[in-house]
Amino acid sequence: MGNVNYDSTLDFGNITGAGDFPNTLNLGKTDADRKRVDILSSEDISGGPVTVKVQGSVDGSSDWVDVGVNTISLEALKAGKGSAAVSVNSFPYLKVTATGSFTGTLGAVLNTYIGK
Repeated sequence: MGNVNYDSTLDFGNITGAGDFPNTLNLGKTDADRKRVDILSSEDISGGPVTVKVQGSVDGSSDWVDVGVNTISLEALKAGKGSAAVSVNSFPYLKVTATGSFTGTLGAVLNTYIGK
C-alpha cells in the first residue's frame, strides 16, 4: 500500500472487506478538528465505491458520533486519493468504519499534516 511513513499510533489498521477498522485511537486530547483520515488501498482493490465514516467518542466505548463521512470512488482509491475530513471533533477517541462492496485491502491513518 505504498511507501508511506507515518506515526503508527495514528494507524486505524487494515480491513479486507466492509466493517470496522481494528484500531480505535485514543488521542488523549481533542485536537483532531480539520484533520483527515487517509484511506490507503491495495493494488488489487476492486468493486464499487467505499463509504468511510469517522466517529468520535468521549470514552471509547459508547455514544459514537459521526465526525466525518465520505464516499470514495474505486478510481480515487486506485489513485491513492481517498480521505475523509474530520470536523468539529471534541472527542479523544476516534474509530473508522467502511461500507460498500469491494475486495482488496484498505488501510486508514489519521493525517495530522496541516499544509499552507
